[in-house]
Amino acid sequence: PQPSPQPPQSNYAALATLGPQLEAVAGSQRFTATVVASAAAATLLSLALNGGRRSLGASGAVFGVAGALWRYHGEHAALLPPEGEAALRGAAQRAAWGAGWYHLMLWSRLDVSAHVGGALGGWAAAAAWGPTYTLEGGGGGLLGFLWGAGGGRAAQFRDRPRLRRWADAAPRAALPVPGLGPGYSLPAETAAARVKGVAGRR
Repeated sequence: PQPSPQPPQSNYAALATLGPQLEAVAGSQRFTATVVASAAAATLLSLALNGGRRSLGASGAVFGVAGALWRYHGEHAALLPPEGEAALRGAAQRAAWGAGWYHLMLWSRLDVSAHVGGALGGWAAAAAWGPTYTLEGGGGGLLGFLWGAGGGRAAQFRDRPRLRRWADAAPRAALPVPGLGPGYSLPAETAAARVKGVAGRR
């Protein structure tokens, strides 16, 4: 049986909430691959640490999606305006505290190893195949801002994951930032102004 006190429907509801957020930033193919990798990592760690006992549930995949979103937001937080970055870090801290208290209060009734395995699997999957966006253009790109190079290209985001075959070939004029609310997006020109401002203070 599932060790969690929550019914499987709760896991599916959480996945229905977080899943579209990850799919919006990663695309359907990478979203599916991340869920599969997270579920596999959760199952393997659960079996390894629970004496081979099996459990039923989608909690590992849920935490995998959360881990992938955590990595995505952390990777791009520095491009946000200062108030946006502060709000995102505040949301991350609240989520971490909530997850910590949840596991502390219900530790003996949860498959914690599956949750940890899923979160690590999701984070590692996102680190491998992204998305990992870099800012290009807007005055010569990031190096142009740092070195004072000129240029007239419009700023845009390009996907540059470690495994390049997974990259989104099309550039983006704005990045979705679901951690700051539905529909929130970061325009490339806003990110370019932030990078240029940081470089100018050095």
